[in-house]
Amino acid sequence: MKNTKNNKIGLTMTELVLVVITIGVIVALGVPQYENVMRDTRQKTAKLNLNIIKSAQDLFFDENTKYYPAVAGTADINGINTNLNLAITADILGYSCAFTSGGSDYDCRAKFPATGTVEWYCQVTKDMSEAACY
Repeated sequence: MKNTKNNKIGLTMTELVLVVITIGVIVALGVPQYENVMRDTRQKTAKLNLNIIKSAQDLFFDENTKYYPAVAGTADINGINTNLNLAITADILGYSCAFTSGGSDYDCRAKFPATGTVEWYCQVTKDMSEAACY
């Protein structure tokens, strides 16, 4: 800092440039790391929620001798929550389940992002021991 004639203290241009460069370096190093942490967190959330859906499907099967629903088709998170008594929220992750007729099989997926081109998805079926991400 430089003392001027009027006893005002201010930053020199060199000091200001160094501060801006330092902030730029910190941001350049921090943003990719932040994105990796967010991706890992989203995948862990997706896997956890899919494992919850799997457990709910197993309970539903024990009570009804078929998986929800008993008709071929797909269900979004609202149908899954309602019929399996869950409360999974879908904000930036999109959830859907596909079912075979007769309720003998299901394939539930969580994808990111919820809309548009999928970067990655996690999946669970009745034959998987736990959800996996791809």
